[in-house]
Amino acid sequence: MADDVVKSVENVPVLVQHPVRMISFQKVITKYESKVGQTLPLPRKFIQEFVLKSWEELILQVHDGRSYSCKLLWRLKSEKKDCHLGKKWYNLVQDMALSRGDKVVFETIENGLNRLNVKIIHRGN
Repeated sequence: MADDVVKSVENVPVLVQHPVRMISFQKVITKYESKVGQTLPLPRKFIQEFVLKSWEELILQVHDGRSYSCKLLWRLKSEKKDCHLGKKWYNLVQDMALSRGDKVVFETIENGLNRLNVKIIHRGN
């Protein structure tokens, strides 16, 4: 992990890990996000606290073991950078049969790792 520090105790290196800080956000699916080819905007606070600008993709892991590699699309909007999940996001929408009103919860797995756990809550469940 990038934030790990190597310290030495009696000349023996010891790896000290910083605690993992879990960050999550949720998105209620609208008509817009359920359309073919649409991207998914990521919350700015999430981008600032978790996403590294050097990342080209974000991997979404679903409870059933499937994963989706979504390209990160960076956009400059009124002097602030926005970031969207690319069009492969729609593969997850389609495979998980997401529709308007369903909720998707995104949660970090580990600091510095470009993967998110994804939990699906279908409307009515």
